[in-house]
Amino acid sequence: MKNKYIVLACALFAASVVIGEEGSCQLPEGIFERRSALVAEVGAYQNETDHSKELNAINEKYFQFMSKLKNTAKPGAPQLGLECCESSSQDPIAELVCRLSAYLRAEGKESNVLLESVPTGPRAREALWALDDIAHLHVSDNSGNGAVLFGPYGPVTLYLDELYRLVRSGNKEAISKYLGLYPYADGEHAEQMDDQMQKLLNSDTDLVLREWAVFKRHRKALLKLRNVLPTDEKKVLQTKLHAKQECANPSSACAELVDILLRK
Repeated sequence: MKNKYIVLACALFAASVVIGEEGSCQLPEGIFERRSALVAEVGAYQNETDHSKELNAINEKYFQFMSKLKNTAKPGAPQLGLECCESSSQDPIAELVCRLSAYLRAEGKESNVLLESVPTGPRAREALWALDDIAHLHVSDNSGNGAVLFGPYGPVTLYLDELYRLVRSGNKEAISKYLGLYPYADGEHAEQMDDQMQKLLNSDTDLVLREWAVFKRHRKALLKLRNVLPTDEKKVLQTKLHAKQECANPSSACAELVDILLRK
């Protein structure tokens, strides 16, 4: 009997996702948790089963939400779609999309808007990595919605690029939150963050040394960087660092960086 109630509840939830006005941005309570359960069971897009149909319906609901916000994510754009954010403030995907839109609308001048949204736990990280699947939902079909939302590469690439820009500006909070997220990146976004970290290390070496107190608190991120840093880049960096007078001091930031990233 219990199983019958569970099946009925799932069916009602699926119905609640697709019922409503076309393009509505109202997200049903518990939609994120239901999506998580379905992704764990059937993957993002696999065989056409009842569960995959329900997952596609949930992704469509999120796609409609993101569509409402995409036109507000431009400098000086009117603050349309704010009712969407107010009515879905407890949903982690909605929160990320709303904060990214607000940050872009303000031309990156309000760094706290983006930084407060940076994932620090598994639920929020799952929401971030889910954004691209949703944004690309209609890329390969004939629905007329073929463009990637927050394109051209999708919202995750855009989000990480904007966060990295704050890192390069020397924002301590951005550095700390970026390094906290870095070890958990996967797939193409792990490659994106690997490339960004390598560029930071080689092009903004003085920034890394200046803010070493922040960097060294994130040993997990530094060890990941050490593992992906090409041998030739390590040699170039070591030569550059050894040319700095402060590297002669074993307690300096320079010496600590060499010890963590470059020692065999």
